[in-house]
Amino acid sequence: MLRVAGAGLRGALAVPAALALALALVLAAGLGACSTGTSDPDRAEPGPTTDHVVITPPPAEPGIALSVVQQRLDEGTDRADLRIINITAGDLRVRRIGVRWPGFPGPTLPRAEVVGAGATLDLPMRLPAPDCTVDVEDAETAPPATGIAVTATADGQRTVRRPIDEAGMRFLTRLWSEACARERVASLVRLSWIVPDRTDGPVLTMRLALDRSGGRTGPQVALTEVAGSVLFDLSLPGRGPSALRPDRARARLPVRVDPGRCDEHARSQASQPVTFRVWLRIGRDTENTSAVVLPDAGGRARLLRFLDRACGDTTAH
Repeated sequence: MLRVAGAGLRGALAVPAALALALALVLAAGLGACSTGTSDPDRAEPGPTTDHVVITPPPAEPGIALSVVQQRLDEGTDRADLRIINITAGDLRVRRIGVRWPGFPGPTLPRAEVVGAGATLDLPMRLPAPDCTVDVEDAETAPPATGIAVTATADGQRTVRRPIDEAGMRFLTRLWSEACARERVASLVRLSWIVPDRTDGPVLTMRLALDRSGGRTGPQVALTEVAGSVLFDLSLPGRGPSALRPDRARARLPVRVDPGRCDEHARSQASQPVTFRVWLRIGRDTENTSAVVLPDAGGRARLLRFLDRACGDTTAH
């Protein structure tokens, strides 16, 4: 009996021992895997993260800096702004402003403003007529421009001269190119839009009028591309005349107008609703010349009436 009982006891104890051994092996494997995971950087648990990162830009250099910008509303015109950055402890009482640059030779212009300490202010100015004979890419004939601000002081006046920064030079160069393009186009043709009276269809066809400035002949002027605005999509229809021929004094070139965005936000926030740009290929030029052409008051009203109807009056004002 005892022998049988002993055998039974050994069998009863053998099963838990096997289970314990198996459990020990599983735990060891698990611990090994955990140990391996923590030592492997590719399997490491991600650390704590933040919702956002705050980047503090370095403080502006103390002193006075000058630049040139152009607001979007002034695109296609000779209007620009002289940007004055006043990182000093005192106010600047500006009396005259200007830019010294061979591309835009001209005097300073009166502009009475106060630029407070630590403030940045854009002061409107009209650029002088461009000198289109200058090679603006040649540093010898057109060195970097200098901004000028004449300020009033307690004992008279002071003239602040600062080099225009890189961003301002990009503006100036682009404005010079556009001004010279306008002069060249104006010497050849007068551009205007003819907007039809009937504006009740889903698509509107207006015409770009080209009238030679002098004489009945001249180089061919081809319309190669058009660009509209956020409210009006412009495209060339692919049919009809697309150029003022050398033996003609005028041409009427069709341009298709489709409604752009019809939402109220676009209508109310559009800063240039009818600022349309055209690209012309003049004579044997290898590059296009661009020009901004604005409809007259009547044309603008008809275009907006077309937009209201095409959009189902969702943007009517």
